[in-house]
Amino acid sequence: MDEEKERWAEDFIRMNTMSVNGGLDPDIACEAIHRALSALKTQAKVLEDRSNKLLNGEMDNIKCPHCNEVVEIPCDVVKVSKAMAATSKCIDSIHRLMAFASGGVDSRPDMGNNILSGLSDEQITQVTSWIEGNKKAAK
Repeated sequence: MDEEKERWAEDFIRMNTMSVNGGLDPDIACEAIHRALSALKTQAKVLEDRSNKLLNGEMDNIKCPHCNEVVEIPCDVVKVSKAMAATSKCIDSIHRLMAFASGGVDSRPDMGNNILSGLSDEQITQVTSWIEGNKKAAK
């Protein structure tokens, strides 16, 4: 019975933590970042290996998992580089989401602490009109 109560308490705390964080489970987000960093490390190793092969004019030998036939293909560092860029963007997005959920500011250098700097003149005019409307409604 103690295990059941303990499990219920853990679930209760996890659900309330997610509620406070806007539905973001910090444990899952941290695990996702950890896995993505691990993938990024692997991708970097592949890029390093393939870059050396590309410089030497070598081909990659790929073995089919079904028939065990070995096929030679040209080294494609561009695809690995694109995968690394996507993985890096994923890590950054999850990290920024976690920071936002905990009340942090936008960490992007082009935004900084001033979110209004990213708005056009028309958007600033619209936001200003909303603020004025809220002031009038509050009086």
